[in-house]
Amino acid sequence: MIVDLAFVLDPLAGIFAGTAAVLWLLVLSRKGARYGAFMGVTFLLTLGVATAGNLLTFLIFFELLSLAFWPLIVHDETEEALAAGRLYLVYILSGGSVLLLGVISTYATTGSVAFDAPVPPIVTGTLLAGLSVKAALIPVHGWVPRAHPVAPAPISALLSGLMVATGGLGMIRIAPELSLTPIAALTVVVAGVIAIRTDELKRRLAWSTISQMAYIPLALSVLHPEALAGGIVHITHHAFMKGGLFLCAGVIIHHAGIRHVSRMAGLGRRMPWTMGAFTLLSLGLVGIPPLSGFVTKWVMGMGMVEAGAFFSLGVLLLGALLAALYLMPIVHTAWFGEDGEAGADPPLPGLLPLVGAALLTVLLGVVPRLVDFARMVGG
Repeated sequence: MIVDLAFVLDPLAGIFAGTAAVLWLLVLSRKGARYGAFMGVTFLLTLGVATAGNLLTFLIFFELLSLAFWPLIVHDETEEALAAGRLYLVYILSGGSVLLLGVISTYATTGSVAFDAPVPPIVTGTLLAGLSVKAALIPVHGWVPRAHPVAPAPISALLSGLMVATGGLGMIRIAPELSLTPIAALTVVVAGVIAIRTDELKRRLAWSTISQMAYIPLALSVLHPEALAGGIVHITHHAFMKGGLFLCAGVIIHHAGIRHVSRMAGLGRRMPWTMGAFTLLSLGLVGIPPLSGFVTKWVMGMGMVEAGAFFSLGVLLLGALLAALYLMPIVHTAWFGEDGEAGADPPLPGLLPLVGAALLTVLLGVVPRLVDFARMVGG
């Protein structure tokens, strides 16, 4: 029997595809024909992942997207980038193989590849294991802190903002009854603690991504529509906040030659626009009102309270505290530390993506209409 590819344009697909379109506009840059070509390919494949209407379609675009990102990760072709690229391939091909096994098992047991096919728990577990690699849940997270620091900053923004989120998107699509709370909670806490102890700026942000994106399976496991709506909105909000932070990090590296937090003393006075955007985006990620990160945590938290999931609520709040502990010292050092090394803001075209991401963080918090759209998925 031939299984057809299927596509759907529902609220979840709209949110993910719309987020991808805006984020790609923010990170567009001129780095040569090869870079531009693969940027275009990854965008089209992301739309395929967003609109996939069954497991087979999702698998095909999910894996093609993973492979298409590899040339972008190793774009600089340094030894470190190539080594990270090899590790990345090991992870994503292993995860893809497990996901393929889950899709085959789904078809073998149900005669269908529908997302909601009634499969045994062992098959659901196989699907989740494959998706967990892309979602960067501990212990299959190792590609993220290796790939992000070596990739160009715009690619780090895409990897963090949407690539990792595709794993969470797949989990939302299959809506598993198996609880992911223990592994999601472990990921939020452990990755957050490691981020605090990491001095390299982009690597700290990479660990932050691992911690923050674990909110999606954490919210999904609550089995409450409001918590799920918060998790879905988190995809968009995190994409712009963390994407913007990685763009700020790229500007700091290229215009100040600084890669480590410990060398950022006084940077706010030398690069006020860059660090102003970094500060606003950091406050959003921590969850300070009225920024978009607060909306995410409020909606998820209310769903957890209504469901009586107080352990998950505690993890959510602890994640916010950890975010403050690994982001606010950077902000304090940059604005109040003694003047250190050289650095200056880039010209206006280089600032626009950072300012755009910061403004989106404010707009999505002050006008949280996206939450109503996300509730259509949970409802």
